[in-house]
Amino acid sequence: MKELFLVVLISFTGVKGENSRSYGIISKEEIQTSKRILSPNFVFLSGSWDSLPRMNYSRRALACVSVDGKIYAIGGYNEGYLNIVEEYDPVSQTWTIKSPMLTPRSLIASGVVNGKIYIFGGRDSIGISDKNEEYDPLTDSWQVKTPLPTARTAPSAGVYNGKIYVIGGSDGINRLPTNEVYDPINDLWQTSTSMPEGKKGHKVVVFKSNIYVFGGIDESYYYSDLVLKFDPVANVWDSVSVMPDSIAWLTGDSCGSYIYIIGGYTPGWGVRNSVYRYDPINNLWFIDTPMPTARSLLSSTVLNDKIHVIGGTDEVNYLNTHEVFIPSTYVSEKTNFNMLQNRYKISKVFDVSGRRLNKIKCGVNFIIDKKGTQKVVIP
Repeated sequence: MKELFLVVLISFTGVKGENSRSYGIISKEEIQTSKRILSPNFVFLSGSWDSLPRMNYSRRALACVSVDGKIYAIGGYNEGYLNIVEEYDPVSQTWTIKSPMLTPRSLIASGVVNGKIYIFGGRDSIGISDKNEEYDPLTDSWQVKTPLPTARTAPSAGVYNGKIYVIGGSDGINRLPTNEVYDPINDLWQTSTSMPEGKKGHKVVVFKSNIYVFGGIDESYYYSDLVLKFDPVANVWDSVSVMPDSIAWLTGDSCGSYIYIIGGYTPGWGVRNSVYRYDPINNLWFIDTPMPTARSLLSSTVLNDKIHVIGGTDEVNYLNTHEVFIPSTYVSEKTNFNMLQNRYKISKVFDVSGRRLNKIKCGVNFIIDKKGTQKVVIP
């Protein structure tokens, strides 16, 4: 099949107007001066989705991980805190109930090291949790480990170099910038450099030697579009990009050379089915095929180069939905001017000579004035 490469390059005028426009990767100054600027680069892709057998139990705010070719869905909430553990076998395409987690919890963080699953924090029937429990899939058994130094709900975690970084969350009042590192081999905790701002409902994704934090709800109760990057060797945080939208209660994973940000919740939008592909090397964003079921408070994990997206809520129901995303490099032919016009509320499109156009061709440069004036220039 012939590939259609429709590239949409979004750039921004600076605060001084169009004469200060710049193209390419968004600058750190632009990130710092505006919370609502768009990401600079888009390509419309066409990854595909399949529906797979549903979990036995519907739930939101669960944790999903993959170990030795199987998927584990742990904890969550459905009219009460859950300790349910289900194992999915992709060969038989069946879910099996396993030994329950010791403490029923939701809004938990998770990590896998040496084939064992670790579940951190969250909220339980008592309140904000500092629990750290280890599950061994080989023996189908749980053990209590050294608790989190800082009890918190809605943190997120990533594994780097055999250690688990549990980042952000809430103590029930404040959104926390906390970054605590767990060493499973020695069952020890260490405090690392905190994020620049507190967050909950964000998503941590590890890509190569860096740890990325996407979205969430910040200290001012704003839904964030900010992307932070942490270098665990240098112990340094940096603001590196913004997502296409402000999103919390989202999920995401690293798969191949990209990070995929899926679903979540945005005020005024509601639960989302959006899929954004982020290229951390070139700091570029891509719009991909939407998820069949819009949902937030969902979880995901990568297995065999596919992203399994599981559970969540559609704002009305708790879900046992299990959908799998298969990434693709094929560019969608469905992209058209009306779609872009509706998405970005663009009122006029011009070529470089000033002639108004009614459709978009390849190589489109968006020029977005931060004061609200928007137009598109096609070179």
